[in-house]
Parts: sequence; structure tokens; C-alpha cells
Amino acid sequence: MASPSPSRRQRRLPTPLPKFQLFVVLAARIVEPIGYSAIFPFVNNMMEDLLPNVEKSRIGAYGGFIESVFAISQVLVMYRWGRLSDRVGRKPIILIGLSGSAFSLLLFGLSRNYWWAFCARTLGGLSSGNASVIRAVLGEITDKTNEGRVFPLWSICWDLSLMIGPIMGGMLVSPAIQYPHCILARIPFLKTFPYFLPCFAASCLSFISFLLVWFFLDETLESKRPVVPSTLSTGGTTTPAGSVISHETDPLLANSLGLLIEPQEDAAVVKEGPVSALQLFSIPKVQKVLVSYFMIVLISLSYDAVFILWCYSALKFGGLALTPKLISYCLAARGLFSIVFSLLIFPLLLQTFGMPPLYRLTVFLWVPVYILPPVMNLLSSHSKISTLLPAFLLPPSPETATHHPAIVWALMALLLVIYALGDLCFPLNMMALNVASPSKGSLGSLNGLALTIGSAARSIVDSRPLRLGSLYSLSAEKSLPIVWIVYGIGSAASAVQCWSVEGRSKEEEEADKVEEEVER
Repeated sequence: MASPSPSRRQRRLPTPLPKFQLFVVLAARIVEPIGYSAIFPFVNNMMEDLLPNVEKSRIGAYGGFIESVFAISQVLVMYRWGRLSDRVGRKPIILIGLSGSAFSLLLFGLSRNYWWAFCARTLGGLSSGNASVIRAVLGEITDKTNEGRVFPLWSICWDLSLMIGPIMGGMLVSPAIQYPHCILARIPFLKTFPYFLPCFAASCLSFISFLLVWFFLDETLESKRPVVPSTLSTGGTTTPAGSVISHETDPLLANSLGLLIEPQEDAAVVKEGPVSALQLFSIPKVQKVLVSYFMIVLISLSYDAVFILWCYSALKFGGLALTPKLISYCLAARGLFSIVFSLLIFPLLLQTFGMPPLYRLTVFLWVPVYILPPVMNLLSSHSKISTLLPAFLLPPSPETATHHPAIVWALMALLLVIYALGDLCFPLNMMALNVASPSKGSLGSLNGLALTIGSAARSIVDSRPLRLGSLYSLSAEKSLPIVWIVYGIGSAASAVQCWSVEGRSKEEEEADKVEEEVER
């Protein structure tokens, strides 16, 4: 019998997803950053009320510390929560995180002094270790045939939450002042605690997610799922759900449940249990993925920070001098591109190219993302390009804020597309992390470790020596693209390093081919 063609092998239908389970997990994912960002619109006003004797010029520092203490506290426990979930199960840790988030938000809304608010925010960060656990859950309910449809949703949830949170906080704060004719304005409690309503709304979302997880989320950690004994002697493996998997007829289903099967043996070998951080770091495949994650977080966060500054700055300072309205249009377009690419384009690209080649491509895209801005500034500055371009491509005046030549707007569209495509490296890194994991039972620890490393990269972006604002100011003073050169070199280094990130092993690929033959 002729062997199946490669094209037929690539058309294997994806494993059906547990859609309601996925909905519950994503609902738990989105509420935490909503609670984190809901205070952004009013935190400085709140600090003014809580600290009436502090000069207004110093209020921003207190407000910034209240915002950052949540993230700092979260980083300190992220790995611990993930590792604990490898021991006790995913569901209990998610419930603890949601309940802690709901309670801390209520406390923050009831704050009567600065230290009350500080402690409430710290409690919220310490109890919010759900990010690493939920990433582990996503890795356990997916396999290589459907992960391309699920992992991009992680980034989309983050983007949506950072839109919903500030809008909700801004609309619900101080209802007695904002809506004097509304019934809420006549409630004495909300006059005494003007910041309680947005915190209460975010707390309610956490409580609703808590109920969804409590009643509807199934435990995904293999060792903590209920095992139903089976009397069938089919040579298969009894799953925690009670079904028997035949190793000869349905190895794909076995792998999708986290059972790592050695083809030459009659029984499945189940590798599970938590692994220490040192043990994880000792695995070469894990080291490569974590280093790559650190680098892509560093270059992407740096670009997020400098993009708006570049759009706003005058042409003579290396920017484009765009109006706030045009900047908002650019950001909205980038967000739209990101959602469309994640939902529609990413699964097709993954199926066509596979994880390692696509990961290398998306990481490489950050190189032109750092190259294009100084080129666009050069094209927009009349005095710099008058001898290089024909007259119809020149702006009317070098000081005209938004009258850029058509080629600049074309490059802006290209930049926003590449910018959005580059962000696809993050779900691909999650897939690479799952491949590198020694077992599904250590996904909580591994994801907690990865998120902690990502936070370290964020701290470097915010540190004084490499602060983007300082580098950009230096670039403007020297009339040199210093910031683009520094981080452009970093993006190039990341593009080179990501080639060391491995995909599935040859043995696993051969096992997949055997599975496809069996399916036929």
C-alpha cells in the first residue's frame, strides 16, 4: 500500500476543544488584569485625598508606588503559586487567586489612609498567581493540533482587560460628582467612599469568575483528577475520567491527556509532579526558551514604551510630530491588526510553517520594527531629504506636524502590520515552553518561572540606566538614532538566539507519523 502523501499528513483534523472549559479559564484570566488596571484613572486623585499634607508635585510618586507594589508582590509569589499548583492541583490555586483578588479590591475601595491602600494592593498582588497556573491549564487542555487556536487568546485577553479596566475605573469613580442626578449620587456611602464603586465592580467580576471556576472547571493536573478503576483488559490506560485508552488505536488521545507513551512498551509512562527551579534551569531546552522569552519581552516592552514618544516628538527630535488623535488611530489600528492576526492568520501560519520556523520569523520581525522609525523621520524631514526625493514626496514644511509624504504613511501602515505580527512570538514561545517542559505536571512551575523572568525584563526597561525616555532624550540631543541602534542591536541578538529554541524532537515527529498511519 502506498504511503500517505505529506500533504495528507498535514491535514489532520484538530482535536476538539472543550469550549466551555476554555471559556471558564479565559474568564478567570481576564479579571485579574481588569482589577489591576481599574485603579489607573483615579489612583492619583485617591492619593491626594489620602495624603492631604503631601505636596501635589510628589503625589505622582505615591500613586506610582501604589500601582507598582501590586506587580512587585505578584512577581515575588508567581513561581511559588505555579509550583504549588503542581502539587495540589490547578483549580484550588485559581480559586485562591480569584477570592484574594475580590477581597483585596474591596479593601482598596474602602481605604481610609495610605497604608491601608498599600496593604490592600500588596494583598492583591500576593494572591494573584493565576497567570502561571492558567497558562499551565491551557497547556494541559490543548495538544499540537489545536494549540494554535488557543494560545493567541492569552494575549487578546490581556489587551481587552487593559481596555476594560481603565474605562470601568474612569466611568464609575466618584459617582456623586460625575452623575449628580443619578440615584447613586444620593447614596451617602458612595460620597464617603468615592473610589469604592469601581473596585466593587471589579471585585464582582472576580467573584463571578470564582463561581464559574468552582462549579464548572475540571481539574486538569493529571495526578489530581479522579481515577475510575476499569475492569476492561484491552491493553489500554485508564484515564482520570474513567475511559480506557488503547495504546494501539488511540495514541493521540492519550498524548492529549498528558500521558507520555513509549511506543515499545505495553503500558503508558506517566511523568508528573513538580520540579524545582534549579532542575528546570538545568534542562537545556528550557534554558533556551526562557532566555528567548526574556529577550522578546525586553525588546517588545521597550518598543511599546518608545512608540508613543516617537509619534509625539517633533521632527527635529527624531519623531513624527503626530497629533494625539492620529496617535490614537495608529494604536487602534495596531490593536485591530493584532486581534485579526491572532484569531484568523496565526492558526494558518502555524499549520503551514510549524512552530520553530514561525517563531524565528516573528522574532526577526522586531528588527525592521526598530529600523523603520528613524527612516520614516528621515523621509518626513524636508531639510534632510530634499536632495534624495522628488518634490511631490516632500512635506509642505519641515515644521508641519502631520503633513507627511505618502510614503511615510505607507511605511506607517507597514510598521503597524509588522508590529502586530511580531507580537505573535509570545503564543509561540508558550508552545515552545510546553515542548521543553519535562512533564505536564511541572507546567505550573515552569510558567511561573517564565513570568518571573519576564518581570525581570520589565524591570530592566524601567531601570534608570536603560530608561527609554532618557535614551530618547539623548538621541534628540545628539541628533542620532541612539535609542533605535541600542534596541535594534538587542532585537537582532534576539533574532539570532531564537534559532536555538527547539520544537518537537525527531522521535516525537516519528511517533506522530505512526499515529497518522493508525488513524488511516
